[in-house]
Amino acid sequence: MNKWAADDIKSLRLRLGWSAAEFARFFGGPADLIMQWERGEIAPGPDDNLQFDRLSFHAESHSQAILREPLAELRLSELGREQIHSDTLAEIGE
Repeated sequence: MNKWAADDIKSLRLRLGWSAAEFARFFGGPADLIMQWERGEIAPGPDDNLQFDRLSFHAESHSQAILREPLAELRLSELGREQIHSDTLAEIGE
């Protein structure tokens, strides 16, 4: 188990694409707690560090899978598009 530093906690949260409130819901605490961790005002406990390890492993394993099989990019290429626009989302899902 790693001891997670403030910058590492924030980096993990951002890599997951979660707001502080979403991160707090996952940990079952208030968003203020997340912000205190990210500012280095308080240190997460051992159970929290274990959860960070698990989340990091999850994020890394899924990011590797996405790199190996970029489904959205392949589908866009098939359609001859470079970007997704809100008016064409239904077309891409077909």
